[in-house]
Amino acid sequence: MTAPVRVVAVDVTATVPAIGSAGGRYAGARIFAFAGPCPIGETRVDLPAAGLSSSQVAELLARAGLAADVPPPRCAGPAAGPLISVVVATDLGRPQALERCLAALEHQDHPRREVILVVNRAGGDGSSRLALPPGVRVAVEPRPGASAARNRGLAVATGEVVAFTDDDAVPGPSWLSSIAARFADEPDAGAVTGLVLPGELETPAQVWFEESGNAFAQRYRRASFAGGPFTVGDRLAGAAAQQPIYAMGPFGTGCNMAFRREVLTRLGGFDPALGPGTPARAGEDLLLLLRLLAEGGRLAYEPSAVVWHSHRAGAEELRRQVAGYGRGFTAMLTAAVLQDPRHLRGMAQMVARMVAHRRAGTAPAGNSGAPAWLARSRRWGEVLGPGAYVAARLRLLRWRRQAPGVSG
Repeated sequence: MTAPVRVVAVDVTATVPAIGSAGGRYAGARIFAFAGPCPIGETRVDLPAAGLSSSQVAELLARAGLAADVPPPRCAGPAAGPLISVVVATDLGRPQALERCLAALEHQDHPRREVILVVNRAGGDGSSRLALPPGVRVAVEPRPGASAARNRGLAVATGEVVAFTDDDAVPGPSWLSSIAARFADEPDAGAVTGLVLPGELETPAQVWFEESGNAFAQRYRRASFAGGPFTVGDRLAGAAAQQPIYAMGPFGTGCNMAFRREVLTRLGGFDPALGPGTPARAGEDLLLLLRLLAEGGRLAYEPSAVVWHSHRAGAEELRRQVAGYGRGFTAMLTAAVLQDPRHLRGMAQMVARMVAHRRAGTAPAGNSGAPAWLARSRRWGEVLGPGAYVAARLRLLRWRRQAPGVSG
């Protein structure tokens, strides 16, 4: 049985806390180290039944190079910046998680913001059942799918920057100020993504998600990606080699991303045939990031823009989620090729590079901490992705015929 892992955030510039094991319930902990609001790294430690004292935790952090006297990497500081519209799409299926998300948005340290809650359901606005913070604007999108809901949020947003998070995520208090500061630091960036950390690792499924290779990549160094149409490089990494544009892991994810409004509008918003609530199940965020980079735009990754995510608690929920990720990924690639057939050449180049690495024995090792059925679920989803995208486009056409005059 996979044991739960304690998730602990520690500010190394303040008093380091002791970490208890809850009477031996936790055999280990993941400690996420911050210097004030700036994440600097993480370490995994074993927890004895008696827990760890403050001095023991400080010693372990020092051994991991995460002590208070270690200069943190550059961290985006506060910036008044532009008005940021935050769009949260929901089907109201996770009301408690949604309320936590909205409460976190209410307590952001960025003063110029608006929060738009888009209820994605055919039955109309059911948000009256929620304890909404003051000032939250509610819109309704009856067409199924998170992409349609996000596009509705974009249509009513008034901010120069439009940020997106999910109803099962909790943004850190400096999330928006970090996004605003990074846009100010990098005027040519069309989008900013950030660090996604696990909110809890209490169940085997939550632990497996982090160990399976499907988790959000936790990187603590800034990056600035550009290039296209088939490869990109990070200008903050010096002479780093180019990487395939289709290896999406380092670029970010949909629960923590923001776009300049004019860039998002030019890209046409989210593809309504991709994402949760459609046969494709996922991939809408990745397609936008891919299109931005393929067209020569710049994507800035800012680790100080932190969001904490609640992973699926049950094994069956996790299986469906990972299968959906696989389906969404190949559905997204299908959409990219249909929009620009040149991507077939780029994907062929990526596959050839992967084969060469495998023959040379330099391919990255797989993740072994999760059960094998999880990888099989992902691969089966990838097989179904292209057909799912076609099915989603056909469903969208039927919906438009039933609701004439609706665009997107």
